[in-house]
Amino acid sequence: TAMYIHHQHFYLNDTAFWKVWFAHHLGFSSAANMPNTLTQGNIEIRLSSSEYSSDVAHYLSQHPSGLVDIAFATDQFDAVLATAQKQGATLLQPVSQQPSQQRQCQLQGWAHLRHTLVEVSADWIQAHHQTSQQQSTQSELLSLIDHVVINVPRGELSAAVQWYQAVFGLQLGQSFEINTANSGLCSQVLVHPEGTLQLPINEPSSDNSQIQEFLHHIRGAGGQHVA
Repeated sequence: TAMYIHHQHFYLNDTAFWKVWFAHHLGFSSAANMPNTLTQGNIEIRLSSSEYSSDVAHYLSQHPSGLVDIAFATDQFDAVLATAQKQGATLLQPVSQQPSQQRQCQLQGWAHLRHTLVEVSADWIQAHHQTSQQQSTQSELLSLIDHVVINVPRGELSAAVQWYQAVFGLQLGQSFEINTANSGLCSQVLVHPEGTLQLPINEPSSDNSQIQEFLHHIRGAGGQHVA
């Protein structure tokens, strides 16, 4: 079973502004026939606004705009979904067929996060592997996602790590602590044994931590950055 980052889905108040921002500052372009999807290399970003989705409107009534859904790609869709549900993951959106004839569904992640599970083909995986081994072309600023970081409140790191291990089969990677006069955090990197999925999880270790500042701003756990 191989797993990868498939796409990142941002819930926003103004998708028009952010489409221009991603294009102008980071070199993304709109996907064909998908006006609110941006691509570059093997990176896919989806943008949704409260104007067209009651789910997005509900989320934005409680949190600021930002990354909400970190989507995972797998070539073993049935097995991954079965394990996730057996371990207690909640299905938010049922299994549906994509135009490509492959399937997807959305699972509740830690706290307010979501994870869309996307079925991909062997060709998709091969293309992803090839891109990960190559340098970006001169026309590309970015080619693939290395990792996505999740921040959780103080005291939740261990439970969140165990949850992602049980639900998605992730394994422990590097762990570290950073303490300075201005900030403090504990971090545990989670990796999938097959594929390129890397998911570090951070918790604050001091009241003035940058992690705590993020949690206060977003009003709960969430995706802090994409690298």
